Amino acid sequence: MKKIVFIFGLLSTVWFSNAQSNYTDSLLNVIRSSKDVQTRLDAAAYYTWHNVYEPVEPMMQIGEQLENIGKDQGYTDVQAFGKMWIGWAYSIKGETYQALTCMVGALKLAETVHNNSLFASIFNGFGATYSRANLVERSMQNYKEALSYLEGTNTQATNLVTKRIVLTNLGILFNYKQEYDSALNYLQRAMELWVLLTKDSRVNPGLFYGRLGNTYLALRQNKLAYACYQTNLDYAKRFKSARMISAAYYWLGKYHLQTGNEDSALDYFQLALPFFDEKVVGADYQVDLPLNLYLTFKRKGNDKEALKYLELYNNAKQKEDSLHQKHQMEVLSFEEDQRQQTVAAEKVKRAEERIRNLQYAAIALGLLSFVILFFLLSHSIIANPKIIRFLGVIALLIAFEFIYLLIHPLIGELTDYSPLLMLFIMVCVAAVLVPLHHKIEHSIIQRLVEKNNRIRLAAAKKTIAQLEGKVIDVPVEKSADGQHEL
Repeated sequence: MKKIVFIFGLLSTVWFSNAQSNYTDSLLNVIRSSKDVQTRLDAAAYYTWHNVYEPVEPMMQIGEQLENIGKDQGYTDVQAFGKMWIGWAYSIKGETYQALTCMVGALKLAETVHNNSLFASIFNGFGATYSRANLVERSMQNYKEALSYLEGTNTQATNLVTKRIVLTNLGILFNYKQEYDSALNYLQRAMELWVLLTKDSRVNPGLFYGRLGNTYLALRQNKLAYACYQTNLDYAKRFKSARMISAAYYWLGKYHLQTGNEDSALDYFQLALPFFDEKVVGADYQVDLPLNLYLTFKRKGNDKEALKYLELYNNAKQKEDSLHQKHQMEVLSFEEDQRQQTVAAEKVKRAEERIRNLQYAAIALGLLSFVILFFLLSHSIIANPKIIRFLGVIALLIAFEFIYLLIHPLIGELTDYSPLLMLFIMVCVAAVLVPLHHKIEHSIIQRLVEKNNRIRLAAAKKTIAQLEGKVIDVPVEKSADGQHEL
């Protein structure tokens, strides 16, 4: 909760200390100047949310602006966010192939940043794009992927907003599948987050209340549905968004149509008509609105008006179908699936290599510690010659196995993992190590044994001298080569 208060406090200071017209400029300054990835992404999120229900072209320009800032400043995270936002604009226009292309590009950039907030936003964009193309299962898969990146980040304000959006989108999908209880479950979870966010006057609920109203209407809870639609219209007028107002009137028309009041339905549909423009509303509304007007006038026997809206519907439907480019989307989706599988496999491989390198480092450290301890003990205590020889053999075995572990991958590549060739090379390595071991044994271990013998002899002489009452200091004899032992 402290992080929520901090983020809201930081950005609210900008909001309330400046006029609303300066708000976006202040956020852009944060995006350009901040050295912290999360701060830049938070500012970019608020900047886009502030304009989320603008007409499509301004949304496209906002995405291009963020992408250019990212390129100019060397901020890959901002560049990815901008490309993702361009994809959102294409998705709203109904150009789902172009939208998917942008989302793929954004994801590739995000993979160099590794920020969970950014991943969540992009996978939410994937989900929205597939939903527009009526690929429901793929859409749901990506929404759930977005939620997985938001787990454990519930104290981050922008992540709460993103999570509320993703949960709402899942509710929309379940509405589309006519699984209304599941839809209501997700929308109620989104409502819990919305309650936390209403303290910030800049956070736009978008069409959330309209979506909730659709679910209540499908469940035949008409009073709750109507209350949600009215709340949705109030927010639309407050934020002065043509897209929000269009949807609010359209859903109120759907409400009256389903409850049997066709005249009121036509009134609200006609209120939505001035916003019936591809620059304002998405391709789906361009299809749904004339279809409902056609069906309503047809039932009322007004064939002239019905034919007018039937023609509008047919034109909008043809355009929507041509924009989706489903075949190209399927090809691109398949390629992206293959790429993500490769990325996931490489990630697992890097993790395994990191663990293996740590194990190698631990073995090397253990071997070095063993050698150091061996020499220290041999100089500080009286060791049995058999123990010294035994430890020398153990050190040889450890060294041999360690070398085998290090060179095994290289030998495997050189020999194409041929058992005979690998055996031959390892025998050659052993042939070098065994004589080396004997040399070490004679040059070092034997000297340690001789030294321990001298220590024993000196201790014995000292003991005899003490027994005779003569406390003397018996020096350690020199080694055979005339050098003092260390």
